[in-house]
Amino acid sequence: MARSAKKRSSRRKTKKVMKTAKKVKRSKSKKTKRKGKKRKMNQFFTLMLAAKKKKAASFVYKGKTYVGRAHKRLGMIYKKK
Repeated sequence: MARSAKKRSSRRKTKKVMKTAKKVKRSKSKKTKRKGKKRKMNQFFTLMLAAKKKKAASFVYKGKTYVGRAHKRLGMIYKKK
């Protein structure tokens, strides 16, 4: 009985080691950098950022008016009216 118990415990240790090795491999793949160009910004954001730079009170996108209010850190925040 003593021998079989020792064999079982050694098997368990190897399985734990194998599981931790798999986790390490996964974390390395997440750190890889993306190659290529950035995606083009959509029309709403280009209009909104242009209005933010000018500190405009509002801007229009697809027939809807977005009214802004001043913000300490973000400059302007726009909401649909």
